Amino acid sequence: MKQGTLFTRIIFAVILVTLIAYGVLAAFANLRSGITTTTALTYEAGEGLSTTGLVVRDEVPIYSDYSINVLTRTEGEKVSQGTPIAVSYEDSDAQELQSQISAMEEQIAQLQYVYNSSFSNMDKEALDNEILSDIIQCAVYTTREDLNSLPVAASQVKSQVLRRYLDVANVAELQSQITQLTSELNALQSQISQGTSTITAQCSGYFSGTVDGYEELLSSQILADMTIDEYNALYQQQVQPPASAIGKMVTSSTWYYVTLVDAQQADLFEKGDRVSVSLAYDFSDELEMTVWRLSDAADGKRLMVLSCNDYIADATKLRGQAADIVAHSHAGLRVPKQAIYYSDDTGSAGVYVLEGTQAVWKNIEIIYDIGESYIVKEDKSSIDNLWPGDEIIITSQELSDGKVVS
Repeated sequence: MKQGTLFTRIIFAVILVTLIAYGVLAAFANLRSGITTTTALTYEAGEGLSTTGLVVRDEVPIYSDYSINVLTRTEGEKVSQGTPIAVSYEDSDAQELQSQISAMEEQIAQLQYVYNSSFSNMDKEALDNEILSDIIQCAVYTTREDLNSLPVAASQVKSQVLRRYLDVANVAELQSQITQLTSELNALQSQISQGTSTITAQCSGYFSGTVDGYEELLSSQILADMTIDEYNALYQQQVQPPASAIGKMVTSSTWYYVTLVDAQQADLFEKGDRVSVSLAYDFSDELEMTVWRLSDAADGKRLMVLSCNDYIADATKLRGQAADIVAHSHAGLRVPKQAIYYSDDTGSAGVYVLEGTQAVWKNIEIIYDIGESYIVKEDKSSIDNLWPGDEIIITSQELSDGKVVS
């Protein structure tokens, strides 16, 4: 056997024995110390409940006698009484004619803008910058899929480009074209007068193009006296929207959420309480709402009504909603129950944290039970208290302040 091969085998054998010995010693040390730690982290938990219920608003349906209706207002837009909110057409021919009229009106407006601009001095460099800025804005609206703002911005670009390449030679031709288009527009408008109708808001409020049939079944007045049986009947009812309804006006900025909860859970709340609410669908923000009403208990249940004075423009189409309602929130440091000790002298609670190789006593004040752990008060007024980031010792062995544990 070669000397090099023998030497290599000896080295490998020594390394293997060393590794085995290290593993055995580590396991033995583990068994002796039995030390496990967890980091003290900030934590927040709330007392509350999860439920399902109905969003309620004071609202008035909008009806149309025409078969084709084109809404001209966006969801949640605030409008005043008499504001046009939709254009109704007798048939598809009338709708097509209106599309031609709208396109022609836009074209005339663009040409008129360019014609009026021909009488003022034009800084071509500044105009080029305006065109570039408007094109970028169109790209932003496209990325956001904002189909309401995009047509306006695109029309502005078109007008600016026409103005940029206008010269003195074609100003007269431009005026002639405007006159001809205006004449054609008047002819089209005379044809369409009998086949269309403009629907206006019968009251001021927030417009919504969503109708579900609950508009005339639910209101703040009904909520004031609603019983549990009435709520159950309404919640289980198969409601259909009227066939001729094309939208609605929400007439108040205050809206409500009504739900049925266990009487024991309802004891967490009192009328007038401010609570945090997270709705499951179509609403990403956490809301602050007020407990508007709590009914008397019946069959272990109570009717709860919450009110909100904000975000009505975002809540115009909400109806059936699952929700998490938080009555009280507790924030502090999370500590496992098995890590808690009680002082023999004072009876106060505390934990041992690992500092180097020693167990060091830290005072705690328990504020909320979350099952296998407590939330304890975060108090940085003294280094003797538990701080975020401290390594809390979890062990079944006897510990004392200053004891060497590893």
